[in-house]
Amino acid sequence: MQKLKLFRYFCVRFFITYLFSMKQEFYYLDGNEQKGPFSINELKSVGLNPYTKVWKSGTKLEWTHAIDVSELQFLFASEPKTKQIYQSEKNQSNVVGKAGFILALTVIGLGWIPVVGWIIWVVAISLSITGMLKKPKDFFTVAGFFISLLMFIIFAIMENNIYQMARKAIEFNWNTILW
Repeated sequence: MQKLKLFRYFCVRFFITYLFSMKQEFYYLDGNEQKGPFSINELKSVGLNPYTKVWKSGTKLEWTHAIDVSELQFLFASEPKTKQIYQSEKNQSNVVGKAGFILALTVIGLGWIPVVGWIIWVVAISLSITGMLKKPKDFFTVAGFFISLLMFIIFAIMENNIYQMARKAIEFNWNTILW
């Protein structure tokens, strides 16, 4: 019987503690200034936009956009397209940078072909630079840019060696071999 009373006591205590901790307080950033705490009803009058950074007290989460907090999504119900636009911006990929990466890999394989290698390299470095100027800069964009630069250095060294060999061939005294 004593154990049952103890169990009830802890259950009631836990339930009461849980109910009081359910009070949700939110903070938001106005520029670099933290404002709050606010209840959900108070946040309605603040006029948050979907991209305002908010933080919910009692959580270990970092500052997130208001539209990403499930408790606040009803505030933006009149703007259904906003979340779709935000999600599409979040999931965006850098297609131009990836194309530059693929062509940079192609240059590694076909770069030894005199004219074709240079043409592919020019297109690869152009796409890679364009990809570096766009967001997001993912691994493929940066890798394509650096592979293209590396191939330029290799092409320059190869051209210099070919030039040196041709110069030596011109300066060579062919008469010693022919006579």
